[in-house]
Amino acid sequence: MKIGILYICTGKYTIFWKDFYLSMEKNFIEDSEKHYFVFTDSNDIDFENENPRIHRIHQNDLGWPYNTLKRFHIFLEHEKELVNMDYLFFFNANLFVLEKINSKEFLPIDKENLVATLHPGFYDKEKIKFTYDRNTKSTAYIPKGYGDSYFAGGLNGGKTIKFIEAMKIIRDNVDIDNKKNVIALWHDESHWNKYLIERSDVKILTPSYLYPEGWTLPFKPIILIRDKNKYGGHNLLRNSKNTFYNILINALRNIFSKIVKKIPNLWILFIYHKTKSIIETQGIKIEKTPLLIITIAFNNIEILKTQYIYIKNNLQDDFIYMIADNSSVQNISNEIKKYCKDNKIPYVKLPPNPYNNPSKSHGMALNWTYKNIVKTYEPVLFGFIDHDIFPYQKTSIISSINSGIFGLIQVRNEKWYLWPGFCFYKYIGLKTIKINFMPKKGLDTGGANYYTLYKNINKDLLIKIPQIYIDINTNTEVKGINDTNTANTVECIGDWLHLMRVSNWNNKNNNKIHSVEEIISKVKKIL
Repeated sequence: MKIGILYICTGKYTIFWKDFYLSMEKNFIEDSEKHYFVFTDSNDIDFENENPRIHRIHQNDLGWPYNTLKRFHIFLEHEKELVNMDYLFFFNANLFVLEKINSKEFLPIDKENLVATLHPGFYDKEKIKFTYDRNTKSTAYIPKGYGDSYFAGGLNGGKTIKFIEAMKIIRDNVDIDNKKNVIALWHDESHWNKYLIERSDVKILTPSYLYPEGWTLPFKPIILIRDKNKYGGHNLLRNSKNTFYNILINALRNIFSKIVKKIPNLWILFIYHKTKSIIETQGIKIEKTPLLIITIAFNNIEILKTQYIYIKNNLQDDFIYMIADNSSVQNISNEIKKYCKDNKIPYVKLPPNPYNNPSKSHGMALNWTYKNIVKTYEPVLFGFIDHDIFPYQKTSIISSINSGIFGLIQVRNEKWYLWPGFCFYKYIGLKTIKINFMPKKGLDTGGANYYTLYKNINKDLLIKIPQIYIDINTNTEVKGINDTNTANTVECIGDWLHLMRVSNWNNKNNNKIHSVEEIISKVKKIL
């Protein structure tokens, strides 16, 4: 079994090599044939003459941040040598193996292909605090609300073919960003987290394997991150110059940039809400209707067809079903519009959304629809539903509303709000309240309504909707969802079935819409 160790020590980072190598030889998977690929600008390194498995490869110092941002570029230049390994792992220069590590605990097994390490600074944090890259211009962008783990960039790898595949994709994404003069927030670490966001083939190591020197964590230290301050600190090791001046200039530049960016954004938001669209009522009288159900559609005609059929057959209320189309693909919008016309479903194409972020885009769509549809037609009751949720058996909304609202309650710390994918209201109770479905202060889409609406309502008096998640592959109930199991999990919200993520925002296919009847049959048997 051959394991390739990828190690970069340009400039003064060569100070860490000797201790790293000795600790690896002593403690790391003793029954393996370890090959050290050492990328350095040094003319010689310790032990290279004694051990033929140490491969010193000349690498110029690219400077900060490119030594880290382009590390996968560096490795892939030597792909021909690397493919001879069974496994490849990148180790940060300042790591030191304290304890014996065996193959079973460290290497990917069975269906696992990659190995990632939980970041010691975020293993116990809420996902809202993860420092994913939120810049929509970067290929490393991850929207808020996605991802259940934040991985460190200092130790990663896996089966050789799969890790090389990952490195190539990340390399290409870095190049795409570079052409746009964009650098991901935490460089290769941001891209690594994006690559892993919905993978289910990852072996996850605890912070035991990246244990910062001097910290106290509830884990046994196995691999130590040596304190760079004891060796001169980041700036000395990176040969940084004019540190204070650069930090000051960058801070001022960031502040100024944020101020400037807000001006056009505020103007765009103002224009968006004031933009009018043609409301195609299909000859249906919407004013004062007992119940107006509005679906926010996004880039999927097939799920809308399924939703309409099940709502028409199973919802026993006097209602009008309407589609507000927030799709970003014109061809799909054309199909949705035609379907609505053929089936006499009221339809409106929303203005082009100023946000790429799914949560903010959804919030903007809801706000426009409330201001331009609900406030125009003043239904007795109204509600918003996602396009991938529908009643799988006979049910009623009108009989469920008390205290003026009904829906799936989301609790975040001491605050709460209704999930905007299934929320209903008495319009008269909202007429004098400023309604805002945008995310706010750690609350996802719809959360801003907490401050003007929900905090004045006792949620304990509301009807509690049973909510469970079901794995449709194993036909069992699961405790919750994460970014690795949504493809085979559905959510039951009372009498309603939520397929989840059929818009494929991350370009991964979701085939649940093609087996709805089979899924419903499984759900009914389990429940």
